[in-house]
Formats: sequence, structure tokens, C-alpha cells
Amino acid sequence: MKCPGGPGNPFVSLRLGQSLLETGEAAEAQEYLLRAFMAEGESIFADADPKYIGAIRHLI
Repeated sequence: MKCPGGPGNPFVSLRLGQSLLETGEAAEAQEYLLRAFMAEGESIFADADPKYIGAIRHLI
């Protein structure tokens, strides 16, 4: 979160959301996955497992 762009960096938000989802923190994961989606659109999920976009599909 301390890299250039910090919490507003879509890639960092994506990775944090993925990590949170993998550790069972789905509600918090959705927040970061949605941030990534809002900044970059669905394209940021192109190389990711479909479960990550699926975690926020009902929110978008």
C-alpha cells in the first residue's frame, strides 16, 4: 500500500482483494476488488481467476 499510487493503485487493490478473498475475508475483499474494477474496468481481471470478478459480479 506504500508503493507509487498507494491505495489508489488499481493493481495493488486487485492483489489485496485477491489475498483477502483467499484468506476468507470476503466482505473486505469485495471492497478492494470493486476499487480495482472501478478504476480499470473488467480488463484488470483478464489474467485472473474468474472467481475474483465473480466475487463482485453482483455489485457491478
